Amino acid sequence: MRRTQIEGSFFSPVQSPSHHRGAHRRQFSVPILERLKAFLVTHADRHLSKNKMGQAIRYVLRQWGDLTRFVDDGRIDLDTNAVERMFKPTILLRKNVHFLGSDEGAEAWGIHSSIIETCKLNGVNAEPYLKWVFDQIAMKLPRSEYEKLLPWNAPPEFWIKR
Repeated sequence: MRRTQIEGSFFSPVQSPSHHRGAHRRQFSVPILERLKAFLVTHADRHLSKNKMGQAIRYVLRQWGDLTRFVDDGRIDLDTNAVERMFKPTILLRKNVHFLGSDEGAEAWGIHSSIIETCKLNGVNAEPYLKWVFDQIAMKLPRSEYEKLLPWNAPPEFWIKR
């Protein structure tokens, strides 16, 4: 089955696309992942711990839970292409960071760019959202409640109408 068929419009009203993708992944990806893990476990002992291949195999095995999370959660994309495309303009501007005057200025620019791109990804109008965030912080919002300020938790009035 092609990816467009899985992510396309072949879904019943009851079945969500993420549910369908998760079911497809459990059916087709799990057997491949099981063979891959067996191969890695078998070959992990054949390489010394300081050997680059041994280090790579052990790293993959340590990260196995994160690597295979996409199987159970159909919302997770198999690649990062959408995110990489989103950050491309920022990456192309990276040379300009050298002219910000200080390491602190470059770090602030990086944080700001990340927030703006996260707003775009979540369909949030960044300018009024940032004003709202700064107002909330200025009104002494406790740090324990800062999670409420993240772009995906923004109030509906900051959502971009599509």
